[in-house]
Amino acid sequence: MSNRVTSRFAILGLLTLKPMSGYDLKRFVDEAVRALRCGIFDHSSSDSVVPGGSRDDAGSAAWHSARGVRMRYCHLAVVGFMLIWSSGFVGATDYAESFDIVWETINERFFDSDFKGVDWSESRKHYRPKVARAEDDETFYTLINQMLFELGVSHLGVVPTDDPKQLGEAAIFGEGTIGIDIRLVDGRLFITRVEDGSPAAEKGLAVGYEVLRLNGRTLEEIATQPLESPTPPFTERNKRYMILGAVYWELLGPAGEQVSVEFRNRDGRIAQLRLCRQSRGAQRVFDEGMPPTYVTITSKRIDDDIGYIRFNSFHPALLESLMNSIDDLTDTKGMIIDLRGNPGGAFGVRHQLARRFVTERTVIWRYRGREGVDDIYLDPAERPYKGRLVILVDGASASSSEEFSGGLQCMGRATIVGERTPGRDVVADIMVLPVGAYFIFPVAETQTSEGIVLEHRGVIPDVESLFTTEGIGTGRDVQLDAAVEVLRGTAK
Repeated sequence: MSNRVTSRFAILGLLTLKPMSGYDLKRFVDEAVRALRCGIFDHSSSDSVVPGGSRDDAGSAAWHSARGVRMRYCHLAVVGFMLIWSSGFVGATDYAESFDIVWETINERFFDSDFKGVDWSESRKHYRPKVARAEDDETFYTLINQMLFELGVSHLGVVPTDDPKQLGEAAIFGEGTIGIDIRLVDGRLFITRVEDGSPAAEKGLAVGYEVLRLNGRTLEEIATQPLESPTPPFTERNKRYMILGAVYWELLGPAGEQVSVEFRNRDGRIAQLRLCRQSRGAQRVFDEGMPPTYVTITSKRIDDDIGYIRFNSFHPALLESLMNSIDDLTDTKGMIIDLRGNPGGAFGVRHQLARRFVTERTVIWRYRGREGVDDIYLDPAERPYKGRLVILVDGASASSSEEFSGGLQCMGRATIVGERTPGRDVVADIMVLPVGAYFIFPVAETQTSEGIVLEHRGVIPDVESLFTTEGIGTGRDVQLDAAVEVLRGTAK
């Protein structure tokens, strides 16, 4: 609710009320009308005529007392009705006001002045009257996002501030984990990684096990919502990304709660386990007002001469750890940055990380906005890493992961191994609307130094490595094996 509404109710000494839906408002009006029909505001029922006797009868005082109570009740009903009616009215005003802000922002700041072929003025004529008549939040969100999604780009939408599932991926907002990674392989779910010491490892889950149900739900059931309500870009790769995102919201969640996993092991035996999620560590604040986020990082050596770093997002809280990890591995001949499942994050993190891998000033990205193209340069860090660099990506590496890997690939600094990314990469901004929702919107199109647009296209690996139903049965991480082979010069 807007500050205007809050201050208005504060003057009355009342709590700020949530705008009523059309149904609730109608119900309250009906109740108020019934109260008003009790007759006590009908001046023909004055003190001169008392039902059942004169004003001097013994029951007169009691009647007057009851009448006074009814009068106070009806006065309160009228005042309450006016306040809540006003609340509902201003809520509707907030919908229209928020719509205007959204439309004007896209009109002035969206990077494509042709609006991807959409008649933006016609969109306003079509959607604004419907939004102005919206009776609840659900209708408002549905209508305004229908309009925005017609532009067909990622990082665009209006979402509630208190719903992590709509704000982003479980990889960032999920508090607890059982310690496994899952991927879609030929339309089925398989475990592709088990974290050492995790609940999954302790219970014997292993790479190559097929997941049949999570919390009693099949893949088909989990995929229903993302398939029925897709978000742009409308590609098969992004569809798989959204489905996998829904799967991870079954895996990750409140620490201490149990996750039910029904699986088929590599011998074909079907079993079921209940595992308790363990905490992923301390909460981190990405942006004030957002739900807490969680960060993870793994840094190690593979046979002493290859460094390996994996982290779950380009979160500012991880920057120092990332820099320290590179310092610790600076003597290795090759390094693997594993961005599989990393949904992205902040510009400052991807930019500072990329600086560690260049030795001279160079352009890494070009951002095309409404006013033109801005070149984004990398200035070498004080201690750049000079060994060979491989970046691992997959169908769940999005946004900053695509920008980081695609930029270094086009510079010739990194070899990309894995599978093609979903193509969800634009520069976005965010604001809070009068309805209290976040509005995320693109302000620039990301291009590599060679002018390649990553949105929709994604990053195409130099060395493709895919999980297959046959290969995953070996229990090995075939994509990591491929990355190691590239660094050792043994890749086919």
